[in-house]
Amino acid sequence: MKGKRKPSAIVNDIPLKYKFLFIYLLCVLVPILSINGLFYVQISRNVDTRERENLEISVDRVVYDLMQIVNECVAISNTVAADRAYNEIMDVAYPDNEAYYDAYSDVLRDKMWQYSNLHSYIYWMGVYTTNPTFQNGGSYFMLSDNDKKSEWYRKISSGSDKVLLTSYQGTNPLNPPQQEVFVSLIRKLDNFSGQPYHKYLRIDLRLNNVQGLFQKERDYLQFKLLDEQNRVVLESDHSFYSMDKNALLKVDTDDSQPSKQIVRTLGSAGYTEGWRLIGTPEGSKSNGEMSHALRISLIFAVLTIIIPTLLMIVILQSYNLRVRLLYKHMKLVKYEQFENIDMYEGKDEIGGLIRSFNLMTEKIRNLINDVYKLEIQKKDLELEQVRAELNYLESQVDPHFLFNTLNAILVICKKSSMKRSPM
Repeated sequence: MKGKRKPSAIVNDIPLKYKFLFIYLLCVLVPILSINGLFYVQISRNVDTRERENLEISVDRVVYDLMQIVNECVAISNTVAADRAYNEIMDVAYPDNEAYYDAYSDVLRDKMWQYSNLHSYIYWMGVYTTNPTFQNGGSYFMLSDNDKKSEWYRKISSGSDKVLLTSYQGTNPLNPPQQEVFVSLIRKLDNFSGQPYHKYLRIDLRLNNVQGLFQKERDYLQFKLLDEQNRVVLESDHSFYSMDKNALLKVDTDDSQPSKQIVRTLGSAGYTEGWRLIGTPEGSKSNGEMSHALRISLIFAVLTIIIPTLLMIVILQSYNLRVRLLYKHMKLVKYEQFENIDMYEGKDEIGGLIRSFNLMTEKIRNLINDVYKLEIQKKDLELEQVRAELNYLESQVDPHFLFNTLNAILVICKKSSMKRSPM
């Protein structure tokens, strides 16, 4: 009588090959692919984090070098502003050009040139003054109406700061018709009281030196230098020395869009307020790192898939071959064919089943042979018994018939003799 089928026994209705397939898919392939996927994601995150940290270090390094230039310019401007004798000479009302050029040759010219010659990052350094006895040229210019309309003058004169880092479009003092984009440090020379004239020290930075700082990191980052008005002053691959439609571009910032750009302010000083350096990662370097991580993940995935798959195939073939062979021979038993499984059965559980099956079929054959022989012997005995009975009957039947025959003959003889005696 069959037992009651449990709902969980539905697994028993699934063929063995599908069970092994499910085991392989759910317990081997899917976990390996999932682990390798997570491994790749983690590697990608680690690579991205490491690259991000390296890029931030590169941006910080450029900011530091740029601020070194700016701070040295501030230090120079402070030195000039603190030189009382120099400022007094600039406040002198010279009676004629000869007196001015004497002062220029003795003091004024060397004061500016010593800084310009010592520092390669200074493009031009000069003073603008309201002293009408100064002659335009070299490093000294009298403030004109056009100068007062310039962007740098409006910024420094309208604010309370003594030092200002600014960018603007203007003319080259040494070549007035030439329009350029300047990054300049402007300083009011008003440290001392009683100065009759307004004086402004202007230090123009050499932008190709700043661009040289960007080029050091060109394999990793593209830079944009933004001023306090969010305008692009300088880029890694573009110079704004000449006026064109791209000069001092406005940058549109959209905070809703995530970006990989690295943004750093130039410092906490008032004269650098609003200035920023934006570093945009070079895709080739980052993509190379990600490709390397992907290759490692793929190699690891292939190895972790191929080796278990080959092992599973060998194991499944071992199980499947022996189980199918055992199933085939067990079906033959139904047709009274008791054949042994002729193979190396192994020492595992299935090997034990095969050995048990072979032992069972051997015993069945022996039992059949024994029963068959017994049946033959029994039939022979029964046949001998029948023959013996027949012989016995024959031995009893023959004398009886002989006696009857003789008796009949005797009767006939008596009858014949009786008929003859009256005569």
